[in-house]
Amino acid sequence: MVEDEISTLLVGIDGVCAGIIESIAENGSLPNLTALLDRSISAPLESQVPPTTTSSWTSLCTGVNPGTHGVFGDHAIQRNDSTANEIAELTIWELLSFNGKRSVVVNVPGSQRQRAFDGALVPGRGSPGALEWLPSTARSRYEREFGTYRISPDPETPPPKEYPRLVRTRADAFCFLADEYEPAFGAVVFDTPEAVLYQHPEDEALLRTVYTAIDEQLGRLLNRYDPSTVLIASDHGMTHSEFEFRVNEFLRREGFIESTAIRRPELHSRSGQQFVSMGGKPSLTSGVKRLVKTGRLGERVLGAFPYLTSNGPSVDYETSVAYMRSWNEPGIRVNEKRRDGSGVVSSDDYEFVRRDVIESLSELQTPAGEPMFEDVARREKYFWGSNAAEAADIVAVPADLNWSFSTALGGDVFAEPDRPWCPTFEGFFAIAGETVDTTANVSDAHLFDIAPTVLASLEVPVSDRMDGDALPGIPATRRQSYPLPN
Repeated sequence: MVEDEISTLLVGIDGVCAGIIESIAENGSLPNLTALLDRSISAPLESQVPPTTTSSWTSLCTGVNPGTHGVFGDHAIQRNDSTANEIAELTIWELLSFNGKRSVVVNVPGSQRQRAFDGALVPGRGSPGALEWLPSTARSRYEREFGTYRISPDPETPPPKEYPRLVRTRADAFCFLADEYEPAFGAVVFDTPEAVLYQHPEDEALLRTVYTAIDEQLGRLLNRYDPSTVLIASDHGMTHSEFEFRVNEFLRREGFIESTAIRRPELHSRSGQQFVSMGGKPSLTSGVKRLVKTGRLGERVLGAFPYLTSNGPSVDYETSVAYMRSWNEPGIRVNEKRRDGSGVVSSDDYEFVRRDVIESLSELQTPAGEPMFEDVARREKYFWGSNAAEAADIVAVPADLNWSFSTALGGDVFAEPDRPWCPTFEGFFAIAGETVDTTANVSDAHLFDIAPTVLASLEVPVSDRMDGDALPGIPATRRQSYPLPN
């Protein structure tokens, strides 16, 4: 029975690719997804640089690259506090609100309760203030009816029971809000598959259980709301990691990093936890002296925060020339001198350092003798927009994403992976609906194209700041200027 009709429904599945769907669906365990795909056009969805969860979902929901929206890793980094305005571009639901259309959005990673819009929102993981729903009264009303809403699994509950429950709660929250708000657009992201791969990497049965649960909830949503247009999309794919590349250990051996015995945090952007220097007065140690002599000297610790600690030696961020600050921000930051006196690389030496790091990484080979990187380049090649200067100074694009980045210092440059799975550049996309041309060629689909495609499905003008375009199969709408977010 159809209770309310949603014009366009976006169902996100974190980390899914065609190979995973085909493997799990072959025994008939995904009947609802299979039936949807039979009446849709689908293709691999090219992800972005970097193909990390929060940054990629932000790009998908804004249609712009990280240089514009300002989220480069799994946390926004452009400010020292993770406030609602850190996503520096309008989202799909905000653009729809400008055009008089209401939205309900559930569990999109990084979708903090932000600027006001017409509708309701339940933030996903990686969202500062993730317990705050919009409107603020919605969570207590939901929990009176359904019980506690969790973003992360309850460690006290067995995974075969807890993970399907998490899947169901995403759909419960969506239905609870959609029945009340009757939106034109709905979005719900099921992020549990990626969590299984990271937390239970060898448990294939659990992964299948989770996908079966997602399929059940997909069928529930389709039957309940009968949307005119349905989109399935992922932020990136996933594959087994064969080894990890310890970037900072490589840079230490090349003379760009100084280490310290003091245990340092890996640098991340986390709300309210600003990185504080731990140690005495910096000194010009051997690696820095070498670069001074050769006329080459880097950092930009922009809004850096503690996140993970290391068991071995740590990067001395005050005196190092260049380093990777987080594994999910696959780029190298140069320790450039700033107005407050921090940093060791002068503006005159900045480009020399970038050139030397690029040359060092470009020559690197895998343990099998293959090139490590498809490209190592200055950030300007991959990021553009008002926040591009906040990106890592050097971007490293793997030639084959079957290995993981690591910021560990010490030991071998190549080591057994700490994370058995890693993201790839190939996600998944499908669209079905009354106005969808199922003969259209969507082989060039890109992450940036999803937001304009959603807007086009609702006959709403696309923002002229978007990097993507509405995909073939949906009648395109015109571009227009929208105000910048406050």
